[in-house]
Amino acid sequence: MILNKGIFLCFRSFAFEQSDTKTGQKRIEFLRKCASLPPVPPEQANPSIVLINRPFGDGRSIIGLDDVYDRLQRVLPPNVELTLHFPRGGSGLNDQASTFAKASVLVIPHGAATANFAFLPLDAVVLDVFALKKKHAHDTGIVGSLPSPPYNVTILPVDCSNATEPHSTAFTNIPQWNQLTADEQAELLSPAKVNRDLVRRLKELLGFSVIDWLDLRAYHPDTEVLTQSVLDAVDLWKEKVSYRKKMALKKDSA
Repeated sequence: MILNKGIFLCFRSFAFEQSDTKTGQKRIEFLRKCASLPPVPPEQANPSIVLINRPFGDGRSIIGLDDVYDRLQRVLPPNVELTLHFPRGGSGLNDQASTFAKASVLVIPHGAATANFAFLPLDAVVLDVFALKKKHAHDTGIVGSLPSPPYNVTILPVDCSNATEPHSTAFTNIPQWNQLTADEQAELLSPAKVNRDLVRRLKELLGFSVIDWLDLRAYHPDTEVLTQSVLDAVDLWKEKVSYRKKMALKKDSA
């Protein structure tokens, strides 16, 4: 996706990034049409929360997101829809697009699925879970390519590097790991697939199981803090929707 250079427009306490040409708007409308969605998202009457996770076997999974889901179920009012979703590459563009299209509040780990930000509804609030700050900058850039208005998407960082780093760097102190070449380390860090050969090599070289390995490569946010962040994001979405309606009334009365 090509990103547009943006300028910032500040409305009260909100800062929205806007494309400096209509190119971004046309691109997003084209992508939405390809996914059988209306060119411009319709306004939502009630918030809908979508929790996106990666399967544990794929790596970079959010550990405890099911706990966040359970916590939210206990406190959310009945008019707030809550979905826990595991997108798969073979599910098709339309299926993934329709899931993102209803996410007025989205929790998502850094990864390829952030390309689906183009399908988010108006005024969406994204909680971006990451462990490396440069990855958040990448996802912020994708949001910045969405013209605002009309989209006004806000992305908020969920930095779990302090909790995740001890897991992800634990193996670097193992002598067997340090004896590997850079290519061998890279092959283990990003395997094409998890299979018997990978399990055997991990046990032989590092002395732990593939389950331990995947846990080292996962994100470990504080689930209580993340739950509260989701609830705060719902309040922010409501504020943004209220502000949009107020501006629409002001325009109509002018």
